[in-house]
Amino acid sequence: MRRIPQILIGASASGGGKTTFTTGLLRLLRDRGLTVQPYKCGPDYIDTKYHEMASGRVSVNLDSWLASEEHLKQIYAKYASDADVCVTEGVMGLFDGFEGMRGSSASIAALLGIPVVLMVDARSTAYTVAAILYGFKHFYPAIRIAGAVFNQVASERHFSFLCQACEDVGVECFGYLPRLKELEVPSRHLGLTLDATYRFDEFAGKVAAAIGQSVDVDRLLRSCSSFVASVEERQKAGSMAVPSVGEQSNLETIALASVEEQQKTGSMAVPSVVEQPKAGSMAVLPSVGEQSKSETIASASVKEVPNEEARCPKAGRMRIAVARDAAFNFIYRENLARLEEWGTVTFFSPMADEALPEADFVYLPGGYPEFFLESLANNESLKSGLRAYVEAGGHMLAECGGMMYLCDSIRGMDGKDYPMVGLLHQQATMEDMKLRLGYRTIRAGGQIWKGHEFHYSSVSPGQPPASIAVATDARGNTVDTPLYRYKNLIAGYTHLYWGGSDLMKLWEV
Repeated sequence: MRRIPQILIGASASGGGKTTFTTGLLRLLRDRGLTVQPYKCGPDYIDTKYHEMASGRVSVNLDSWLASEEHLKQIYAKYASDADVCVTEGVMGLFDGFEGMRGSSASIAALLGIPVVLMVDARSTAYTVAAILYGFKHFYPAIRIAGAVFNQVASERHFSFLCQACEDVGVECFGYLPRLKELEVPSRHLGLTLDATYRFDEFAGKVAAAIGQSVDVDRLLRSCSSFVASVEERQKAGSMAVPSVGEQSNLETIALASVEEQQKTGSMAVPSVVEQPKAGSMAVLPSVGEQSKSETIASASVKEVPNEEARCPKAGRMRIAVARDAAFNFIYRENLARLEEWGTVTFFSPMADEALPEADFVYLPGGYPEFFLESLANNESLKSGLRAYVEAGGHMLAECGGMMYLCDSIRGMDGKDYPMVGLLHQQATMEDMKLRLGYRTIRAGGQIWKGHEFHYSSVSPGQPPASIAVATDARGNTVDTPLYRYKNLIAGYTHLYWGGSDLMKLWEV
């Protein structure tokens, strides 16, 4: 085991400054010459791109709905193996999960033994933050609140009141970010254009400078120093020597107070273990080479495709083409890692490339096609290549923006219709935009897949292929999220996570 600074940045709610502080801290540590590994709790694609631009390292999602606890431990150890510092950005409020605390940032902190630094929004408040900090400190004893950083601080005098609140409840105060317009995160719905990248780079530098002036970063790093196992230690032990959810750590760097000690000091009578998902309650995705044990769900659509034709080439020998440009870039790092295990990955641009690379499998991820409709519509040669590939029986997965691209057309925010690939006979539209989001369980042919849906677009009634799956949300309610199949093309709005499973089994349903 190595002892390095590990930090999970949490808050009481969304909009509390987590992304701003994470971005600036990553940039500051990178500029100090440290190798800093970023992570993001939850399924968000956009914050991970901020992390990558700020740190120069790919950011990894940690999501206990999408993946098993053991898988999360493995990937955390893998990406931390050569890092000097690990920084994880939380999601929503610290204790907000898909059901109670399940899947929350706090549950990730407990699972991986990561000390928590709270970002506290200090707008229009002062000593009242003492009650907030006291509650966070004592609510869930399985995590350690290492300290706090205040956001939106109006003056040094304002900060002095906040410091007093920290001192009175025994929470370390590391510093603050001032109330400045220039420290507000640029719009999340920008896409990765050169202009947006420049604006974000400038923003990251400004936040890093502000942190350097008003946050005691060295003290923060010392306070958050804890042990992380190597990948080899994880594999050898079968389980990292870091407390699982609800366990007390015996590492002196974590030093969690026992329930009895907290009761003696007048803490809230909150049980030390907040109920977590029971073993087996969340479907474990089949690993490479394993057959699904669930009963087969009949699907007329699947019967049209003989099993031998439907099966993808064997892993290890595949030529894999992945769309990646400004329009398509919502790719989970572990999904890409799995593809790299299965064969040779070649990236291509639906906006700029004339020809589709030679491939046994094509992946069209989500992204921002709505911002690049003219470029996508005008690239007739690439659209023709995709049509020919699918019509010839080629295997393809298209998610969200990738699925939109395969429709007959996309109606843009300008009200114009832009012709697209035309493999799915329906129209995607950005008119009457309404956010649709949430976790999804996809049941197809006896297999269970986990994913996440997040989009503002919709599809108009047309003549798409029949759905081969039934989708439910995190609470088990059926949702109208189809998974289309045409020949060996599978497409839908859901972003699937296959970091711990064999994606190719989806073609065997």
